[in-house]
Amino acid sequence: MCIRDRSYQYGKPIWVTEWAGNGGGGGANWPETPDQHMDFLAGTTRWLESEDNIYRYAWFVGRNRQGIENFPHNGLLGENGELTPLGEVYFSIPSKDYLYHSGVKIPAVGATNIDGFDHNQISDGDNITAATSSASSNSYLEFDFSIDSPETYMLEIRTASPSNGSLTLLQGQETLQTIQNINTGSLSNWQTIITDEFSLNAGITPLRIETTSTLSINSVKLVTPSATTEPEPLVGITVNESPFFADTNNELWPIVIPLTLASNGASSQEQQTLSINIIELPAGGATYRVYKTTANGNDYFAESKTLSLGANELSIAAVDFDRTVKIQFSTPDIGFDTLSVNANLLYSYQGQEPDPDSGAEITVGESPIFSDTNNDLWTKVIPLTLQSDGASSQATQTLAINITELPAGGANYRIYKTTANGSESFGNSKVLTLGNNIISVSAVDFDRTAKVQLSSAAIKFDSVAVNGNQLYPNQQIDPETSTAISVGMSSAFAEGPNDTWTNVITLALASDGASSQATKTLSMNITELPSGGAIYRVFKTTANGNVYLSNEKALVVGSNSITIAAVAFDRTAKVQVSSPNITFDHLSVNGSQVYP
Repeated sequence: MCIRDRSYQYGKPIWVTEWAGNGGGGGANWPETPDQHMDFLAGTTRWLESEDNIYRYAWFVGRNRQGIENFPHNGLLGENGELTPLGEVYFSIPSKDYLYHSGVKIPAVGATNIDGFDHNQISDGDNITAATSSASSNSYLEFDFSIDSPETYMLEIRTASPSNGSLTLLQGQETLQTIQNINTGSLSNWQTIITDEFSLNAGITPLRIETTSTLSINSVKLVTPSATTEPEPLVGITVNESPFFADTNNELWPIVIPLTLASNGASSQEQQTLSINIIELPAGGATYRVYKTTANGNDYFAESKTLSLGANELSIAAVDFDRTVKIQFSTPDIGFDTLSVNANLLYSYQGQEPDPDSGAEITVGESPIFSDTNNDLWTKVIPLTLQSDGASSQATQTLAINITELPAGGANYRIYKTTANGSESFGNSKVLTLGNNIISVSAVDFDRTAKVQLSSAAIKFDSVAVNGNQLYPNQQIDPETSTAISVGMSSAFAEGPNDTWTNVITLALASDGASSQATKTLSMNITELPSGGAIYRVFKTTANGNVYLSNEKALVVGSNSITIAAVAFDRTAKVQVSSPNITFDHLSVNGSQVYP
């Protein structure tokens, strides 16, 4: 017998003391994913609110303290009392006959009426959950407002769409505006769109957003024209402004970037990749094509392909001969905020441009970090690890150097390392470029020495880090002006999976789609470590959906740069740390400044 029948039978209001999605308590019918559980909770909560016979109700949260990511996905609160995405949905759903007011940001999942939208964990600042529609459904969100007096308004809508989304705003049955060509590149790249002005009379007014597109909405806000949010500025540079792109003499393909040259030898035979996150395209869009040389030395031009907003991952297959590979672009007016060639990060917007008068530049020859060699071709060397370091020498070794000036004729580097039998190995010569150069030496299962040799002492740089440990410049922290906070206090970090890995920060989710495949980076300037230090490890999912956990590595006071290489499949990537008492004053994820 259902709840409604019991109420009619006894004429009494019903208290639902607990309910959840376990289909009778046996556990076999629990929703299998957090998103499914959010959909279940939202649907049942809205039904309970609509029933006059239901006087009180309470969600059954179970006894799982691990959060929504872990079975049975029914927790409303995290370990530290913060709302989980499921909790955000639960507390956002309005009570029956509740009216919203202007000037307040309203979560999309808190719509008065909702149909055709699913709930999911797409992060966007202070709102965790989003309402996502599919192109196969006619979906809508409706918000009931109480308007105090006649006035002109606009609606701010926080939205994302992978391709050519559209939505229509209605007041009752009257169409106020249709907004088309919403294209942020993915469902995780957000923008705030603002409607045209419209007039509302005093009283109760429903505003309805309809869509038949694949589109996410995170929040809405009814505002007067004088109170609209400032448009979000683009952060990045254009292809024309970047030193990594060169001009051509071809009017159809005026810009080119090299990925490798035949003179690079065996390394030119490897797969070549370009990763560019585009934030702005010119009217009419933009295209690219691949240029490469063939085994007999001829030129080959591939068919042109369209570039899109968001992450663009271009890959050229490996061959068995030395060759040149370049990417040509149809316009210099492409705006981007990250750029990587062959997993080497060349540009990433860091929230501010460098100060050319800071005086922080120094040459390799002036720096005590680099040592002299007896080789006229490879004049300078920097050690990344020594065999005497033991097990830590087996881990991946990295050098990050931000080059501000190269000598005439350029400069190269090569990797020196010892092998399992104790012999020496020298890598192929590779070109250094202006900007950030990230050089990585793969992990092995034996103790070894690894160094990077450079061809010139005249290379000028303003920062260098080895294995995430910033060696130059030395950062001085003023305790009176420092804005440092701890990992435990930062909203960027969530509770970790256990007592060893207490906190975690997300760099990408598999649900982000193609953008999750790109190189992921975490940059963190640590001002203080707890007694005994702290460590981190990388969590990521593999092509078959399994979980991979990297070897643990030490965090250091100063700049820590953690890089997760690009892949060819959608994946989740996170960094787990061992203590909430790590203090930092700067944090960036994938080139975007998160704190301060």
